[in-house]
Amino acid sequence: MTLLDKFPKWIILIRWFFVAAEMSLATYSVMAFSQNLGLLFVVYGVVSVFLLLPLIRCVRCYYYGKLCNFGWGLWVSKLFPRVENSPYPSTYGFTMAFWPLRIIPIGLGLLSLLDGYLSSGYALDPHGLFGIYLLVILIHRRFYRAVACTKCHQCPTCPVYDSKAIGINSKS
Repeated sequence: MTLLDKFPKWIILIRWFFVAAEMSLATYSVMAFSQNLGLLFVVYGVVSVFLLLPLIRCVRCYYYGKLCNFGWGLWVSKLFPRVENSPYPSTYGFTMAFWPLRIIPIGLGLLSLLDGYLSSGYALDPHGLFGIYLLVILIHRRFYRAVACTKCHQCPTCPVYDSKAIGINSKS
């Protein structure tokens, strides 16, 4: 396995495409349910991606100041100071803050399907958007785990790639 010190832009662009598709579908579903909840969801998403992600992970990452597989390493180094003596996985538990970005759209999608099923006798998703949303998440995850994670310096200590890393790192 060859680890990269700098990721190629094509990997970053593909990851951004998947994230944009996922967040567009998620935002559409939440907005369709409630515009107020949708606006809150968008604000929370922006805060999560542009503030929480850099402060929780990026400032501790090997790719701080470098081109990482998501493209954040360079700009984060210009806005946030690097955190020394705090290993990358030390704050991984805080990533639970990102869970609502998937739990809310998945919950609303399941609620929509259940409501359609109960009222009409079969599951109802007229546009298939919930299925497309889940497919985008699945394809994106398979892509970054196969193409990005295997070349990343953080891979051995990253629970995104290896869930056992949480147990290993919690002892240190």
